Amino acid sequence: MFPSSLNQVAMLAAEVRMAIEDLAIEIHGDNPRAVYVEDMNGMCAIASYALREVLIDHEYDPKMILAVVDKTGFSHCWVELDGWIIDITATQFGPEYPNVHIVPIGDEDPMNKIYVQCHRRDYRAVHGWGCVSPDYHMTWINDLCRRLRNH
Repeated sequence: MFPSSLNQVAMLAAEVRMAIEDLAIEIHGDNPRAVYVEDMNGMCAIASYALREVLIDHEYDPKMILAVVDKTGFSHCWVELDGWIIDITATQFGPEYPNVHIVPIGDEDPMNKIYVQCHRRDYRAVHGWGCVSPDYHMTWINDLCRRLRNH
């Protein structure tokens, strides 16, 4: 369990997650084979960037992490804040992950191996990822920040 000091962060993360679910439907809803809508697979860059921006807007100092996890080039994004990992798309790794997954950095729980066994890269590399890039959705991200400004 995370400390009570992260309660507002968890609430904001849940709001961003719900908004990302709506965006996934908007982006991929007409594709019957798209799994993005159910488990957020492929939405981590947009979600993490949006969460980072919302947290900055609420005067936190988060870091967006882009990690290459294995030799196939599989990558994943999440946010880190004050020694904690906040991942709002971890559901893509299995139903045992909650919509808002908050764990301490370096936690040895097997569920958290993805955060430990990776090579970190500059998050700006995600800006070339086409329709799953935050750049492609900056207006949407800015609108989300405006909507959540008073939460």
